[in-house]
This record gives sequence, structure tokens and C-alpha cells, in this order.
Amino acid sequence: AKEHAKAIALELSKPVRQRLIASIGDVLKRSAVEDPDMWGWVRRLVVLALDDFWADVELEVEHALELNLMRDLSQPDSHPAAARGLAGMLRNMFWRCRGFVLYHFLPCDKSIFGMFKDPVYLVFLAITCFPFYSFRVAFFAMLLGLLVMAPDGVDEYQLVSFILSSKGMQFFTGVVLNAYGSAQYYCAIHFCNLSQECIDRHTPGQGEPAFFAIVDYFCSVLLVWVAFGLLPYSSKHGLLAQMRQKNSNVYLQALESKEEDLEQKGEGAKKRGGRLFRILWWDAVWFSVCSFVLFVLELITGYPLGSPGFLANLFWCRVAYSTVSAPFFIFCLPGVRQLLTHAEPTGFSRSGHAEPLLIGRRREVRRATAQMSASPTQPLLEP
Repeated sequence: AKEHAKAIALELSKPVRQRLIASIGDVLKRSAVEDPDMWGWVRRLVVLALDDFWADVELEVEHALELNLMRDLSQPDSHPAAARGLAGMLRNMFWRCRGFVLYHFLPCDKSIFGMFKDPVYLVFLAITCFPFYSFRVAFFAMLLGLLVMAPDGVDEYQLVSFILSSKGMQFFTGVVLNAYGSAQYYCAIHFCNLSQECIDRHTPGQGEPAFFAIVDYFCSVLLVWVAFGLLPYSSKHGLLAQMRQKNSNVYLQALESKEEDLEQKGEGAKKRGGRLFRILWWDAVWFSVCSFVLFVLELITGYPLGSPGFLANLFWCRVAYSTVSAPFFIFCLPGVRQLLTHAEPTGFSRSGHAEPLLIGRRREVRRATAQMSASPTQPLLEP
């Protein structure tokens, strides 16, 4: 009855909230375009951008109110039953390894500060920062495979995080490659004494075989589009999703039905992934531009595949493509990811299940609830 009363209060106060939020948005728009000397086309762009952004703010306000007034943290972590037999042992070992990787790299109970205290996470982070021999794309390909193998459905937030993290680390490795290539040129100019052999050895791109460089270049765009293609088939495992499964009141049903209708219509702010589709098109356009530049350079220079000249051309195209991934960092800023993608934050438990991201007081409440729910007569792991 208490939860039902809260739902009715939220529904009745919704028109007032909408008018208040709309009035605040109008004030911001008037303040942004009050300059009488502002060009007309700039004024129209600012108004359109603010309208677009304010739709996201309104949706997040509704989510925040629903989460804080009707949250339920009583669902403890679930563990799979132990399997028997050789095949069962191997399967159980795989699920444990999967849970180990996902919990240490994408935990459900740690913030970024807590993750930096975990040496396993630091090892994984170092792998994603290494720009050579396709270490980064191999790790993210493995990570995507582990996400897809989720027994309870691939999580929407984790797919969004995968896209942003992989592109964000691509930008970082592009900075590293740029510094490495500049250092190589510096060595060739100042220490080679016009020796052609020494210059070829210090030409950027000579440090790894052509196969790894090509794989890194093409998989950097392929993996994110595969992950984006999986978004329509993803599931939600956040706190709001759990509450909607446990509660059947009118407000929750109306809100969920409205969001599903908007997702089917494909409206940018409300569909799965939010505005991620737009920035992915930015990435695809620049990948096409860099690939065209590489093609033109090969036509002009005529270097064969695997030669020092081809590797140098490919190296700088990789650097350019990685550099234009910088806008993905906007989505990685605290609060911006959820505001622009509307994906409920989740992480992984030690058993490899997607769970709501709970830190601080919420994490302590969840742990206390899990301890109270576990009893000697009902073990978490079946014998």
C-alpha cells in the first residue's frame, strides 16, 4: 500500500514537475540567446541543442525520483549451482573465470577509486593502454564475448560502457602512438647520420608486423559497431529494472510502457544507447576518411604491403583515426554517460551476474541484506 501511494503521488505531481522543468529550460534558452548580435543560424542551433538536451534532463529527473522514492535493495547476489561431472566441472570453471574477469574489470560494488586499489584491474587497464601487437583490441574482443555469454542476457549499460571504454582507450593509445612516432623521427634525424638502414629501422610503424597493425586498425571500428548492433537485444539489470519486475503499480507500468514506445519509434534521447548512435556515425565517417587517405597515399607512393613505407602510412592513419575518437571522452565524464545514454548503471558480481552498481551506503545495505538472507539451511552454492 505504501509503494502504491508513492506511485500515485508521483503520477499526480508529474504535470507540476513538467511545468517547472520546462520553465527552467525556457529561462536557460533565453539566457543563452539574449545577445542581440548573435547570428541567426547560431541562435537556431543553440535553441535546438538546448531543446534536445533538456529532453534528456527531464527523463533523468523522472528516473531519479522513481529510484529514490521507490528503491528496493533487498535482492542479494545469486550464485550458480555447482555442476557435476567432467563437462560440468569445465563449464563451472569457465563461468568462474568469466566472473573473475568481469568482477575485477567491471565490478558492481566499487567506484573508480576502489578499482584503482585492485591490482588485477590495474593489469587489465595496462593491457588496454598498450598500443602494439593488437593487445587492446584482443582484450576488448574477449570482453565483448564474455558480455554476450551472459546467462541472464547481455546488459544494456555494459554494452554502452564497452563502446565508450574501447573508443576512449583508442584515443589514449593514439596519443601514445603519436608520441612514439615523434620519438622515432627524432632518433632518425639526430642519431642515424643519414644511414638508410638506421632510418628505415626508426621509421614509425616498424615495431610490429603489418598483420597486427591492420587488425588493430579495422577491429577498432568493427567491435564497437558489433556492440551497438547488440543493443536492441540487450536487457536492463539496474535498480529501476529490478523494481519494475517486483512492483506492478500503475506509475511504473505507465513509465515503462512510454519508454518502450519511444524506443520502438527510435527517438534519439530515449532509444537504447541514447545519443550514442550519433557519435558512432562520427566515428564511422572519420574511419572512412582515414581509410581513403591511406588508399590515396598508397596510390601516390606505391609501397607494397608490409614494406616500411606502407607501415608508416598505416601508422599515421591509425594515429589520426585514434585522435578523432576524443569526443567519446565526453560520454566518459561522471554523470554525462547516464544523462546522454539513459542506461542504468550496473556492474558484475563475483559470480558474473549483472547487478545494479551500488557503492557507499547502498553497498553496505545490500551486503547486510545478503548476509541476513543467507542461512545454513539454504546455502548459496548447492553441493
